[in-house]
Amino acid sequence: MNNNSSWKKIIDGLNALFFGLTAACAILGVIIAYLAVEQYKNQNNAQMIQTFLGSDTEISKLMTNNAYLHGFFALSLKDQDAKSIAIQKLIIIINDNYDNICDHWKDIPELYEKMFELNAFNNNNKQKLRAAYFAADAILDDIQIAFEAKYYNLIKKEDYETYTGYFAEIGEHPLFLCAIYWNHKNGYITKDFAKELVNKLLADPKRKRTIEVIYPDILKENWVDRVGERK
Repeated sequence: MNNNSSWKKIIDGLNALFFGLTAACAILGVIIAYLAVEQYKNQNNAQMIQTFLGSDTEISKLMTNNAYLHGFFALSLKDQDAKSIAIQKLIIIINDNYDNICDHWKDIPELYEKMFELNAFNNNNKQKLRAAYFAADAILDDIQIAFEAKYYNLIKKEDYETYTGYFAEIGEHPLFLCAIYWNHKNGYITKDFAKELVNKLLADPKRKRTIEVIYPDILKENWVDRVGERK
């Protein structure tokens, strides 16, 4: 009887030790997982910062080395109609050298097609417009990266807002809208970011009036849901 009691105590002790070790291992596993997640976040944060710095540097270099791109930030006259403002912004990019590509388009999709059509593809004015378009595309990518970083809490909201300042500066520029059109059409932006673009771009009444004239498609209710529909 005493032997049975002794063995029972030993077994009970081993069970207690086993469950204690199991609990300790579980807690340790949680701690390790937490530290791994934090390390992953820190690595992602560092990579995201490097991405920002790299893209900002490239955009700044592009703008600095090509004076005609300064026209991106030219202020429009308040007494002009939306289409006239858009045309003037294109003419400034090509150094005020009039070209019928600047006004022979009805909306943003048609402007994009005229810039990239084979007819007179190597025309100097078209080359400048395309170079400016690619600068706008890089800026759009920059904003989307910042938006995704904010979503995953890799940057603060106020840091993201510095990138949305581009909407105020070039939000109604036809080449920036061309970049949005092409990225939306081919699915290079997410639906969440597409929704953000609608909210930011249409928040300003003046900018909205311009967009209503040259890119009315973005005002349609299903625009966000049509991301990636190549039509």
